[in-house]
Amino acid sequence: MLAAACFLLAFVPPHPPLQVGFNAGVRDLACWTPIQMENKPEVYTDRTHVLWMRLPHVPEGWPYQFQWSGVTTDTIVDLDRFPIVVAAVSRMKAKSYAHMDIGELDVSGKPAWGERSSTLTQTGLSIGDIGKDHHGVRRLNLRLIVGGPNEGASAAYSYVRFIRREDLDFVTRHPDWDNVVRVH
Repeated sequence: MLAAACFLLAFVPPHPPLQVGFNAGVRDLACWTPIQMENKPEVYTDRTHVLWMRLPHVPEGWPYQFQWSGVTTDTIVDLDRFPIVVAAVSRMKAKSYAHMDIGELDVSGKPAWGERSSTLTQTGLSIGDIGKDHHGVRRLNLRLIVGGPNEGASAAYSYVRFIRREDLDFVTRHPDWDNVVRVH
């Protein structure tokens, strides 16, 4: 009996599956649309299944000191259960930056309010506490942003998730945790 109990304990995961209210399919490019702006990013996935966004050197006469662009998708999230949005940026070109813009859409599809996650200048987690000021089930527009010098910029997003507040510490200690289950 003791041997059977020890056998079962060997297969217990160190942490239960992470419950998420949204787990973006960054591997599925059909889920993401380039933001409608002049300098759309080149968007692709590679063998590591991350979403790459790359901005080339801008053409002569570009009127700005830097460039930025991104991709967008819409989702519905219960912010009372999953108030924290987390995006993992696994690779980034030098002098580039990455963050998310998150906003609620009204019934006509126009932005009602907007928030921004933390901005990264190196790989890591971009985090936003959306549930701090907003509650209930919301229809949200997510925009993954890459920006940087006019000579070119790039960033690779591994995932975007809405998580429970009590799981934030675990996620920051284990950013590559991939045992997740979406809860509606």
